[in-house]
Amino acid sequence: MTEHGVVARDASYWASSPTALMDYVALDLSSNGPAANELMGGIDHEFHNSDQVADLVDDRSELPDNITAHMASWYRQYIAPTRLAALAAVKSRFAEDKPKSVPTFIMEARRDEILADNASRRHKAVTDFRLEYAGRIEDRDRAERDYEYQKAKHGGREPNTRSKLIYFLLLFGLAALEFLINFETLLASPVAKGVPALALGMTVAVALSIAFASHAHGKLVKQWHYHMHSAERDRKRRFIWYYGVLGTMADAIGLGLIGFGRYFLVVAIIEKAVLMGNDPPSLVGMMFGTMFGNVAIWLLGSAISYSFHDEDPTYPAYKIRYDKLNDEVTKGYQEKVVKKLQELNEVCRESLKTEEMQNNVQSSGQTFQRNRAHFDALMKKDHEVEGLLQRYRDAVRRAHPNGRFNAADSELLDPGRRKIMTSGEWAASPLRLKYISSGY
Repeated sequence: MTEHGVVARDASYWASSPTALMDYVALDLSSNGPAANELMGGIDHEFHNSDQVADLVDDRSELPDNITAHMASWYRQYIAPTRLAALAAVKSRFAEDKPKSVPTFIMEARRDEILADNASRRHKAVTDFRLEYAGRIEDRDRAERDYEYQKAKHGGREPNTRSKLIYFLLLFGLAALEFLINFETLLASPVAKGVPALALGMTVAVALSIAFASHAHGKLVKQWHYHMHSAERDRKRRFIWYYGVLGTMADAIGLGLIGFGRYFLVVAIIEKAVLMGNDPPSLVGMMFGTMFGNVAIWLLGSAISYSFHDEDPTYPAYKIRYDKLNDEVTKGYQEKVVKKLQELNEVCRESLKTEEMQNNVQSSGQTFQRNRAHFDALMKKDHEVEGLLQRYRDAVRRAHPNGRFNAADSELLDPGRRKIMTSGEWAASPLRLKYISSGY
């Protein structure tokens, strides 16, 4: 047994193989071997905080994807030195084989090199965007933190950010309805004296009064707790005066003018009934019946106002500001990055297709097949390493079912942010050794 679990090799069996490959294949990865014991010893040390959140290594590194810091450290100590030498030795055999003066190559290694180059270029495209939009992204992130703080302060509920345009259109519609049902009444009232212009002005004033009263009373009820439990007396006074007193005054003026006009219409109906010898209708009943529509519009408007306002008048602004800044950054990302990423992916696909065709041409040579057998031996050992790493991930998942893992993702809008995986998702995520031999 040599250092880091390398067992004695059968020299006759490996007589035609590179020495470095022989060393790698001879690594002892048995369940009770020192390498496996060292790896499994990290199960209870993956999480260093009470949140049970572990960081995964950068997905653009030459290490296997989706491994933790402990797994990466173990891989560098027990696997990488020997494997890196073996991979370099096998690659050199391919490079020495030059049918028609063109060196052969390992398709898997060429594929990983192309994918790594594409990942690096994709990351650069996103990084360049972040540098260009640094100020706006910083504003967006600050607005997001402010919004998340307010959201937590309000028990996690979303603010009421319904469209103000729709709100005012609804109030305008109610005001228009008020205008239609009141114009004839006010035109016949003693105040207007049949003058259309005067009746028009009165009707518009009534419609606006009812609309403002609806707005004020709905907001008064919805935000009563916020304002009245404030320690600021001036804010309480402004709130009660503006939405309570002025709203009620507007409602009283509007309904008062309508009631004044309707009174004379009802009196005329009663007088006519008396002259004709019929029982006159009740003045109170007639007034209530003719005013019901106006009161209903005011109540409906108040309900609309209530539903379109938030309990805390300052809360929606945080969400609106964050959404605006986030939309601006997202739009810039779509315009400047997405197209670039699509172009890079297309170049990557074409490169892989070209290399695949060249690989098909080179694969018929006898020397290539012998070298390929060496690489197949390396891949077989790689699968053994991957199997041991996967057993470790499954053991971590069983030991820490509530654990979570931060996975770096250079294709996210914000590379500095992380996507979170559960233990189950992490254990099922891809795990593959890469064939890039530029160092770890």
